Amino acid sequence: EATSSSGGRRRRVTKPAITAETWTMPAPSETALGRALADFTAEKDENRALRYAFAARQLVEADTELPQAEALAQGAMLFAAQAFTQAEGSTSAEDRRKLFLLQAQTTLGWAQFKLGKRTEAVASLKEVVAAAPDGAEKRGASWKLGVALEATGQLEDALAAYRGGYDANASSAGVQRAV
Repeated sequence: EATSSSGGRRRRVTKPAITAETWTMPAPSETALGRALADFTAEKDENRALRYAFAARQLVEADTELPQAEALAQGAMLFAAQAFTQAEGSTSAEDRRKLFLLQAQTTLGWAQFKLGKRTEAVASLKEVVAAAPDGAEKRGASWKLGVALEATGQLEDALAAYRGGYDANASSAGVQRAV
């Protein structure tokens, strides 16, 4: 889980309900991409969370292999502790772990949205927006939350989320990349 303090209140980003023991990735497709994905994510070492997060984000951005992207984002969150144990006790290592979890959960929420799991997507993205410190990660998650809320017909909440994701200093290309 990741926590963030804002305005004196602590907010949490929770791990998925699955555990490391029960987590499985759906079989990738029998395409060249599916085989490359299986090879890239096969190693069970301390860096697997980083590989899972990278692969999940690339798949979501390419709008392909979305069930695998969702599972990889969940796996990245589950195995994050292994990736950040080398510098235990270091504030910067803990900060990197928290940011990693926020990024993985944003990817999870966006994969859920693209899979048509609107309720799950809204919940995942709301947790990120609540826990993320002000900055690019929060703006990106806010914008994606706005899209998900709009798709569920929650137009007033969507507008508020879009406003949270707006950066007056960003170029239009930067705003488009956030979506």
